[in-house]
Amino acid sequence: ATRGDFRAQTYLGIMYERGLGVARDDAEAVRWYRKAADQGLAEAQTHLGFMYNNGRGVARDDSEALHWYRKAADQGNARAQTNLGLMYLKGECESPVQPCPIGRSDTLCRDVAPNPHAPGRGRVWSTD
Repeated sequence: ATRGDFRAQTYLGIMYERGLGVARDDAEAVRWYRKAADQGLAEAQTHLGFMYNNGRGVARDDSEALHWYRKAADQGNARAQTNLGLMYLKGECESPVQPCPIGRSDTLCRDVAPNPHAPGRGRVWSTD
């Protein structure tokens, strides 16, 4: 981890976050997650987003959480995509998706996010 291996940095962050073989230390976990996240590892970006979203080891900061979740989600990380969706659902950030019109009786499909590699992702379906 000290030599810059982003996977080792992420694992070390997990160890500090959960207290596995070391004393639990959320601030130290954030430090290691950030090192790996800055190198582009989606898993570390997701962990870092979680720490910001929950105020663990850092002050709670929804805009930072959103930043890191988006970076990971854009790489296809399912956990980040889920957490990002939950932030939108809870109103912790402004959603880029506009609500479907009320009163439509047919199926409405609208592109909302570009990701042609994930089945069903990037579309909002309404069947009211």
